[in-house]
Amino acid sequence: MLVFEPSESTFERTLDPSRKRLSKMKAHLEVITNIAVLLVALVVLGNFAWIHLAKQPVPRVEGGLRKGDAFSLLPGVDYSKSAQTLIIALSSRCEHCNESVPFFRQVLQATLEGGDKTRIVDVFPETADEVSRYVLEQQLGVKAIPGINFKALNLPGTPSVVLVSNEGKVLDFWIGKPSKDAEKEILDSVRHNT
Repeated sequence: MLVFEPSESTFERTLDPSRKRLSKMKAHLEVITNIAVLLVALVVLGNFAWIHLAKQPVPRVEGGLRKGDAFSLLPGVDYSKSAQTLIIALSSRCEHCNESVPFFRQVLQATLEGGDKTRIVDVFPETADEVSRYVLEQQLGVKAIPGINFKALNLPGTPSVVLVSNEGKVLDFWIGKPSKDAEKEILDSVRHNT
């Protein structure tokens, strides 16, 4: 009995069209997948670039203190009565102010030793009673003006120190708790009467 066994080539020929179709489909799917991956990568990179590179903050001109500008008048203070006035903005509720009080006492001492050419004025946003109590507790020993609106003086926070000429112009200023360098600058400006 003769049994017909298909040869490999016959078998391959029957499957060959199916394999070719599968092979073509596989190739097309690979291309489509690659294109999809590239598109997703482009979208992600584009979004990243847009967020981090294209949206740069626009520089704003901010108001505030500037050397040479006129400083606001304070009640009961005439800048022309002394060579310069050192205005110290404090708050009884400010921890950095409390930490800076020993330095401000040192500034007062330097002013007294320097012939009193620099007047020191402390300004506070609190009420007169709170300020009186704070000045007494901290032994500040200078003129203190309560109820001051710091925003109206362009002072962003406390403590702040502003050196004003006898013409009412800002000579220099320091915002925040004074660093060692700032302390030296403040003391030098008081001792040498800028």
